[in-house]
Amino acid sequence: MDSMNEENDEYGDTVSSAPKRMRCRTSSVWSDFEILPKGSDGKERAKCKKCQNSFVAGSSGTTSLLRHRAKCHEVDNQIVSRQPLDQAMYREMVALAIIRHNYPFSFVEHENNRLLHCYLNPDVKTICRNTAKSDVIKIYKREKENLKHDLKSITGRFCLTSDLWSSPNTDEYMVLTAHYVDEHWVLQKKVLSFCHVPPPRGGVILAERLLGLLKELGIEKRVFTITLDNVSYNDTLVSHLKRHRSFGPCLPYGGEFFHVRCGAHILNLIVQDGLKVINEVVYNLHESVKYVRGSDHRKLRFAQCLSELPFLTSKKVRQDVPTRWNSTYLMIETCLKYRDAFSHLSRIDKYFLNVLDDKYFLKCMMISLVLRHIRVNLLVQIQASHNWIYTWKRLDLTIGCTRI
Repeated sequence: MDSMNEENDEYGDTVSSAPKRMRCRTSSVWSDFEILPKGSDGKERAKCKKCQNSFVAGSSGTTSLLRHRAKCHEVDNQIVSRQPLDQAMYREMVALAIIRHNYPFSFVEHENNRLLHCYLNPDVKTICRNTAKSDVIKIYKREKENLKHDLKSITGRFCLTSDLWSSPNTDEYMVLTAHYVDEHWVLQKKVLSFCHVPPPRGGVILAERLLGLLKELGIEKRVFTITLDNVSYNDTLVSHLKRHRSFGPCLPYGGEFFHVRCGAHILNLIVQDGLKVINEVVYNLHESVKYVRGSDHRKLRFAQCLSELPFLTSKKVRQDVPTRWNSTYLMIETCLKYRDAFSHLSRIDKYFLNVLDDKYFLKCMMISLVLRHIRVNLLVQIQASHNWIYTWKRLDLTIGCTRI
């Protein structure tokens, strides 16, 4: 019996001597306070991480800590709270998105777009297409004034380039670009205008329109050259500008160097004139490529022809653009590369006429050499200022071979 009591006393001592399990601190207040060791008075304290003041943090709770945090962190709470929406900045950002990505003005009225903006900020006031249009025009006018200011600071002269563009609905637009060297001796280019030119569009009318744009920007007396395509109405345009009493006298050297004909356009005219020698071959190649690219079924059939031939991995043939001679060269090159595929297609498709037979193959090879020479060697020699006469003599010889 005594032994049992002794045993119980033993267990009792063991239980009473076990350490107390610490409770987990779950309050959010501890993220803003640092627990300090107990002081001489035996009380536990906590130090505020923001103001470094210490407070008693006993078993009575965290009420005092919460009260201090509400006062001490009041500024932080204001910063975290949602800022009011700047409606003017919102409208400008929408207008810039329309300009940069070429969105229609009706983009702002799309339902899901409005839902997205309201989700991001419930205070947003969505706009209509007319408001978006006025905002875009406002940005355009502002940027135009900035451009005027920048051009005014340029001390040198401006070299201009201009061209006419046709929209899908046949409306004509005139683009005017200025090239100049800035104060840091860096070559810059700026689009000065892209405006609609209603008919009639003769050389005199275009000259007056161009002169009006230059006067509006304040650079009409600081022009050096203008580069234009080699067409007849541009000759009239240049003559009218040189005779104009407020423009002509301001040109250096009496306007002797004013008119610069577009080198790329002249080169294209030269090549297109040379291609007339094999016009029938080029036309037939164009029609063959047009036939292959005419439908998905034909594209698939041509791809099958390519897959049956070794070393041919590409699935596309290039189609030329009449106004770009290099596209004609690339079309001929790809057709020569896929000669066997075209022959195979003519055997399985009764409607396809193979034009790369032995009769035309040699001519295509010869004209391909001519165009390759222009594309690779001529342009390099122009940049290096080599002997152009020798280059053109070689071209005349090669073109003469295609006449045989």
